[in-house]
Amino acid sequence: MPEGLVPVTLPKLGLTMESGSVSRWLRKEGESVRVGEHLFDVQTSKSANECEAPAGGILARIVVGTGIELPVGALIGVIATGKASEADLSAFITNYQPQTKA
Repeated sequence: MPEGLVPVTLPKLGLTMESGSVSRWLRKEGESVRVGEHLFDVQTSKSANECEAPAGGILARIVVGTGIELPVGALIGVIATGKASEADLSAFITNYQPQTKA
């Protein structure tokens, strides 16, 4: 993973959760975010949940808008913690592979 870019992924919010959708983004691309601050809401078949920013920096890209059903671990946004070019950001998104737990 390139330095300075942090993936924002659809979190697993319960043992049986396999998918969900972003119901609301609280920041726009280019706005600053703090680690742990409420960044977006996720809707699952069972509930709605507030989700926190995994890092502080700039919300460089919202990859997925609201209302699109996605599997847990899908890339939904990218936070830039340092300088990143548009080419770096595009390559990061194109090459992103969800982390799998053993």
